[in-house]
This record gives sequence, structure tokens and C-alpha cells, in this order.
Amino acid sequence: MLRLTLGILVLWGVWALVFDVIADGVFLTYRVFGLISPLVGLICLVLSTLGLMEAYRLRAPKRHALAAIALSLVIGVVPFAVLPYDPS
Repeated sequence: MLRLTLGILVLWGVWALVFDVIADGVFLTYRVFGLISPLVGLICLVLSTLGLMEAYRLRAPKRHALAAIALSLVIGVVPFAVLPYDPS
């Protein structure tokens, strides 16, 4: 799960840079990430929590699952938090 969340974060970062250069629309970039990020972050968080429970069950190291949980929170919260206010 850590590889998946890290991959999603890197993919979104690269896509945001490319999209920002091509479309020259900063507001649109933040809107796209801000509106879909809570859903993707929640899915990653649920899967990471299941990974943590599996690590507890197998008595395996929990640091990878905890890192995946932290990345899931970053994916879900940061783009939504920087979303500009749009009253329309």
C-alpha cells in the first residue's frame, strides 16, 4: 500500500506540473485536485488501515502501513485545503 500511495502522489504531482504548463490554468489545476483528492485519499486511507490491521495480525513491522496512512492523509487533505474559495 505504501508503494501505491507514493505512486499516486508522484503521479499527481507530475500530472499537476504538466497540466499547469500546458493549460496555464492554476485555478483549474487546484480545483481538479481539490475536488477528487478527498475521495482518493479516503480510499487509500481505508486500504492502508486494512494493511495496518494485517501487519498487526502477522506481527510484521507497522512502519510501512503507518507511512501509507500518512501519505493517504496528504493525498486527501492538502489539495482540498489549498483549494481557492469559489462562491459560485
